[in-house]
Amino acid sequence: MTLTIRTLRSLDECRSIRSDWLRLVHAEGAGIGGFDVSATFEWVEAIWERRLSEGLHFVLVAEDEQGIHGVLPCLITWFSIGGLKYRKLVLISSVYELRTGLLVGGNPDVLNRFLGYIFDDLKGWDCFEFRVVDESPSHRSLNEAMRRRAIQPYILQRWSTIYYVAGQSRACSR
Repeated sequence: MTLTIRTLRSLDECRSIRSDWLRLVHAEGAGIGGFDVSATFEWVEAIWERRLSEGLHFVLVAEDEQGIHGVLPCLITWFSIGGLKYRKLVLISSVYELRTGLLVGGNPDVLNRFLGYIFDDLKGWDCFEFRVVDESPSHRSLNEAMRRRAIQPYILQRWSTIYYVAGQSRACSR
């Protein structure tokens, strides 16, 4: 599988992949270990239309000749800790997130490609912060992809959802 990453910068472009987005949400499972409405296109659409006046927002799509294998709705925004400002890359749904994660259908190859793109090609961020549902397909694929890339994230919090930070600057190190 040779995946390319495409960047969608408008809601109209995002609407064109709505059915693939829904398929990926369902691939992550249902119930307590699965994703809820905050992983859906409609959730991101509502936030995009009403809350994203600041920051750079876009959707990354991993695809090949077979179709779409992953979707990451992203936002780069300024954040400050102890007077130190840095640019944080987060999922758009993290503005009001419940049970969501990384939409890759539980496939670590797709997530590995996303991480490669984010860490090697995507500019303008210092820290990547995200959450996953503990022991979900998204969480398992994240662990495998991070192992492959030798990324050691810092776990901010752990309840039934894990809060990770992985970064390229000292601001993200703990």
